[in-house]
Amino acid sequence: MKKLLILLFLSLGFIGSASGGEVDKNIKKLIKTSTCKGCNLQGADLSGVNLEGAYLVLANLSDANLAGANLSGADLRFAKLMFADLSGADLSGVDLNVANLSGADLSGADLSGANFPLVILSFANLSGAIFCRTKTPAGMDDSGC
Repeated sequence: MKKLLILLFLSLGFIGSASGGEVDKNIKKLIKTSTCKGCNLQGADLSGVNLEGAYLVLANLSDANLAGANLSGADLRFAKLMFADLSGADLSGVDLNVANLSGADLSGADLSGANFPLVILSFANLSGAIFCRTKTPAGMDDSGC
């Protein structure tokens, strides 16, 4: 039994390492090509990175740090952004339709012209976010124009 537990812990360690390597590989791919459809970028540090127009449909960006990043015009449909830090990010013109932003920090983010009529925003922080010609679950929001 003891040997089985040791083997289990060792294999879990290797699984975790492979996952981290996968994220690093996907970060490099994203920065080089601006495309990472369905990529695992969970926990990635992309703070301040220019990802203008990036194609991130179905990407997993849960727990990622995107604070101050430029994601203007990016395609994030169906993306997982749970608990991601998007504070101060440029999300103008971004497509977040059917994205999951549960618990995400969008404080101070620019959401001008963003499209997210069918998005999950439970427990998301939207304080100080800029809404202008923004399609939200509640309809068009021009409060920040």
